Amino acid sequence: MWLVRAAKLNLGYFEYETAAEQYIDTIPDELKEFQQRTVLSGLNYPFYIVEC
Repeated sequence: MWLVRAAKLNLGYFEYETAAEQYIDTIPDELKEFQQRTVLSGLNYPFYIVEC
């Protein structure tokens, strides 16, 4: 599972790295430096996210 974040905002959850990379490619170059990619292991679809 791949998570794309900007600051404290989660922009997308992706099952495959290629899908996360395709999403990152849609972000303007001047904003890409603020993006983080994180691998979340042990998760399978469906999963639930609770943010506070």
